[in-house]
Amino acid sequence: MISDTFGKHGTDLMQQILEEHKHDFGVEVKVIGVVFTMVKDGANQRATEREIIGKWGSDVVFKQSISHNDWYKVANGQRKPFTKTPAHGDAKDELIKFVDQFTERSAR
Repeated sequence: MISDTFGKHGTDLMQQILEEHKHDFGVEVKVIGVVFTMVKDGANQRATEREIIGKWGSDVVFKQSISHNDWYKVANGQRKPFTKTPAHGDAKDELIKFVDQFTERSAR
């Protein structure tokens, strides 16, 4: 999720929907985690991240976030994997680390 005003609102809606499904249908959805995407450095964004972490809990938020990077759009437009673009290695490392964390959590 993007840690901005819309992302924060989306967090509230998502939690509401999960509670409704639990109440209405008896379905308990396992939340694997929240990952911050399109991250840019800024005090406002960090404050919003703290609010979102407060709502979900620090144990639910993935340690690895995904920075804003236009190469994701380029890769999508060219219909090829992001890792096959000339994007900087740090961006590729972020994605690989997130996938590793996601895979580990989803196996629990």
